[in-house]
Amino acid sequence: MVFSGVFVDALLFSRLLMFALDSTSPDWWNEVQTRGWHRLDHQKEKTEEKLGNWYPTIIDLAAMSMANGFVGNTGSTYSLISGKRVESWNDGPFVMARRPTDPQT
Repeated sequence: MVFSGVFVDALLFSRLLMFALDSTSPDWWNEVQTRGWHRLDHQKEKTEEKLGNWYPTIIDLAAMSMANGFVGNTGSTYSLISGKRVESWNDGPFVMARRPTDPQT
């Protein structure tokens, strides 16, 4: 899987890789699952219905901040904040990957 020319599976050597994306593409999520990677599926778990509107975001941010490393995407405030937390709190690596739709810099 290529994300902005970066092979994600070559960046992180981990027994557990979690994805948090706003993608609704079943093909994308099937590929994630096929690779043995994980996600927090708030639709399946009915997080918002059970706990309230803000809980999917709060849970995602908490999970991302506990990571050993973080790959975010440019233009994402969540990525920036979560990546900085991983660097500061967990002394972990943080990389921002350019989305295919982002202009070259």
